[in-house]
Amino acid sequence: MIYLFENPENYASIVYDETSLTEEHKAKGIAVVMLPEKDVLEGKMATLKCRKSTGEVWWEYEDIPKAPEEIQQQKIQELENALLEMSTLQAIKDAENEQAIMELTNLIGGMM
Repeated sequence: MIYLFENPENYASIVYDETSLTEEHKAKGIAVVMLPEKDVLEGKMATLKCRKSTGEVWWEYEDIPKAPEEIQQQKIQELENALLEMSTLQAIKDAENEQAIMELTNLIGGMM
């Protein structure tokens, strides 16, 4: 038998060798013949959890933290995108200003 012990937030500690446990310790755990099947999900890591009060045993899946290089590359990409957007907006404003100057020049020139 495999014994699982509930820790804070339902994290499970596993004891594969039941002979290392006393009967008192075994009573505090959840006995299973085998662990539940773990799904392999891309970008996720599995954490075994259990709840002694109900006898539940399950895998919980969390995102794998990104490496510092990945985070840095993502930030660079975001900054490049922001810079491109700002440059585009500035070009539009410059064209609008140039159009306004031409209209004012024509207006003033037509008055003389």
